[in-house]
Amino acid sequence: MKKFNPVFVVCICMMLFNGTITRATNYYVNDGSLTGDIHTSAVGNNSNNGTSLASPKATLTNLWNTYGPSGTNAITSGDIIYVDAGSYVASDANLALSVSGISIIGAGSTLTFFDNNQISTDANRWANITGTNITIQGIYLTGYNYGLGGASALNISGASNITITDVEVSENASGGGSSAIVVSGGSTVSFSGGGSNCNPGAASIAGGGMSVEGSGNTVTIDNFTFSGNEKAAQGGSGLYISGNGSTTVTMTNSIITNNLNTSSSGGSGIFVSGANFNMSGCCVTSNQTNSGSGPKYGGAICVARGATLVISDCSFTNNSVSNSGKGGAISINTSFSGSGSAASVSLTSCSFSGNSASSEGNHLYARVGSGNAASYTISECSFAATAQDIRQDNSASISIQNSGSPVISGSGITMINTTSPITTPSTVCPSYVGPCFTILPVELMDFSSECKDGFQTLNWSTASERNNDYFILEKADEGGNFKEIVRIDGAGTSQELVHYTYEDLSVIEGNEYYRLIQVDFDGNQEIFSTISKEHCFSSEELELSYSFGTRSVNVHLPIQTKQAVQFELYNVLGSRIYGKTVYTNINQKHLIFELPTNISDGTFIARVTTNSSSKTLSILTK
Repeated sequence: MKKFNPVFVVCICMMLFNGTITRATNYYVNDGSLTGDIHTSAVGNNSNNGTSLASPKATLTNLWNTYGPSGTNAITSGDIIYVDAGSYVASDANLALSVSGISIIGAGSTLTFFDNNQISTDANRWANITGTNITIQGIYLTGYNYGLGGASALNISGASNITITDVEVSENASGGGSSAIVVSGGSTVSFSGGGSNCNPGAASIAGGGMSVEGSGNTVTIDNFTFSGNEKAAQGGSGLYISGNGSTTVTMTNSIITNNLNTSSSGGSGIFVSGANFNMSGCCVTSNQTNSGSGPKYGGAICVARGATLVISDCSFTNNSVSNSGKGGAISINTSFSGSGSAASVSLTSCSFSGNSASSEGNHLYARVGSGNAASYTISECSFAATAQDIRQDNSASISIQNSGSPVISGSGITMINTTSPITTPSTVCPSYVGPCFTILPVELMDFSSECKDGFQTLNWSTASERNNDYFILEKADEGGNFKEIVRIDGAGTSQELVHYTYEDLSVIEGNEYYRLIQVDFDGNQEIFSTISKEHCFSSEELELSYSFGTRSVNVHLPIQTKQAVQFELYNVLGSRIYGKTVYTNINQKHLIFELPTNISDGTFIARVTTNSSSKTLSILTK
């Protein structure tokens, strides 16, 4: 039987519609730089056709308006839009992604930045996704949500089979009330990698990381980070879930940390009402519910009526609730409204330590409200003992099995075997890189100078850059005042090591002082450290320079041999007022003569004499 040679097998991407073969089309977008690019071979320009890697468009908006439904309507299922590394500042907002089956692929969430620069346009989103089978991958969304209406950075409504991979949604304001990511209208969405972080709220609007709202939504979240989000008008600063039995959210191997909630609903990490929530392999740490009038509920998670939670292999650490706080880690309170009636939480192989509540239940709390049942089923969990680990209130039901002997309070708690748990949580959580709002435009690796051919050559390197427009290199004059000597373009946005160099052909007497300043695209500046370098000397003759900062004369010796070097200082009348002789060794090529401390400010003549030459230098002390 003849075998196929795989070398000759060629795969051609195509799709079949109504008996017609249609080849998928690739589209390309790039900013004004090639730094870090992996998809394109040229800088972007909106006059390009955007259909080849050598002719990318400059913005996603221009490409979409050209080929999308409002343009030629050429973009169709199977097409891929590649957006290369770079910063797309205030150029892309409110994209209507209604074409099913398309993909938007960035260079990675650390390379492709959509920054809307906090422009206050109502409903200021990156995109509204309403199509099906859409993939968004490898991008970073920031500076959205500054409008007045229901703004969210990423809005998914009535869409199915949406895949969101390696997408960071960070530092977006709360707009008119929505979280940075909103899923609604019976959507099916998968989030993998990335996160929603550092999205603040305000006193009258919600904000926060992600909201799943309404019936029929199915959301899976894996290897995701909810950190540093805030809310003041709604529960669940990290993740808010509100629906009914047809809404299910499943979270695995994720981290929920450092979120803050000051609303009456509580649950700084997660709030669940009416819906189903499954969580495993997650780390829930350092979330806080506080401020305002009490009581507050749920330092990390607050559960309202109708909600069903199944949690396994998770750790809850250092979460807190204050203001008559109840349930440092998890609180069930069926007084909070929601679709359905009873609320239940099942905990298996979870650990609780360092959680605190100012009133009741440092780890867990349950309360029946308006006759709606509230219950915990706890198995194989560990509790770091406190004055009150678990609190049952108002006829809630709590069953504890094989979880050691936690400190309990209230009736209605059943202990089934106080044997310590035989398992420990198996968490696989992503790294937390907080805190919020401290991402520097430039991560400077080094800034140095070296002498080449008698002149200073300045060198610096960056490990990463974000929205970096240019550098200003300054040099101090003889009076110590810094002045700009050159501007050098930055790399824009880059996660690769970038080297810069500049040869300074200007010369001043004495030590030379340089300062580096970074300027980003919106004009913000960062001043780096100042460096000081000895004046560069040629190797052919005796050279002198004066350092006003140290009140010293620097000497370069052209002949490296054992010799006597005489230093003399004269006043303007020609009188010798100071002298010193130094004997050098064979390899010595530099000497520094400091002026005596009793020399007053003024003008003087310095003379240096060696075995072979002599030279004078006029200096002004200060």
